[in-house]
Amino acid sequence: WNNNSDFRDLLLSDNVYLNSRLASFYNVKLPPNTPFKKTSLKSQQHSGILTHPLLMAGFAYNQTSSPIHRGVFISRSLLGRRLRPPPIAVTPTPQDLHPNLTTRQRIAKQTSPKSCASCHDMINPLGFALENYDAAGRFRTTERGKPLDTQGHYQTLAGDVVQFKSAPQLGKFLASSIEAQDAFIERLFQHMIKQPILAYGLNTPQNLHKSFAQNKFSIKHLIVEITKTAATTRRKSRTGKSK
Repeated sequence: WNNNSDFRDLLLSDNVYLNSRLASFYNVKLPPNTPFKKTSLKSQQHSGILTHPLLMAGFAYNQTSSPIHRGVFISRSLLGRRLRPPPIAVTPTPQDLHPNLTTRQRIAKQTSPKSCASCHDMINPLGFALENYDAAGRFRTTERGKPLDTQGHYQTLAGDVVQFKSAPQLGKFLASSIEAQDAFIERLFQHMIKQPILAYGLNTPQNLHKSFAQNKFSIKHLIVEITKTAATTRRKSRTGKSK
């Protein structure tokens, strides 16, 4: 909500609000009895909401991280990709069955069947980039005594393959990704207007993205443009008639 209101800061900022108790839990040094304050987590490779402790803990199990849940969040919510429901219900493989495997190795083993590949070939590499964050969102470099492998990749809708080796690298890709920008516009439009964006014209996503980019990805400006679009555009009904 600052003057810049830059969408990209949501994915690139290295700041999070902590007090002394939370700072201690997340291995950040703050003086005792410090109230909530903006705190830099640059040394822990923090990357905006992508690695926010609340999200990392929310998309995890009680004792382990969950690259699948995190990868689905990035695919659906940040990149706007549509995922098909799983063909079968699969119970996660308990870590105790494979005590010598890291979470990444267990997930790769569990999702190796061809029936899983159509979705997990995209989901898993995105989630693996966040393996530096444990089930509570704390930064780590090893799991079960083994160095973490956080390499991942993503094939864009244009067919380009993007490689990344850490959460900040993934964050930089998402911040500059047209797919992620379009997904943000569509979800913000739906949240504000309670209607699908295409109900206001096939060119509406393109027009809003153009304005968004021209105004340095200002969220404040985008909110104004969405409001103007909804107020001045005749919405199409399901029958194709204007309302």
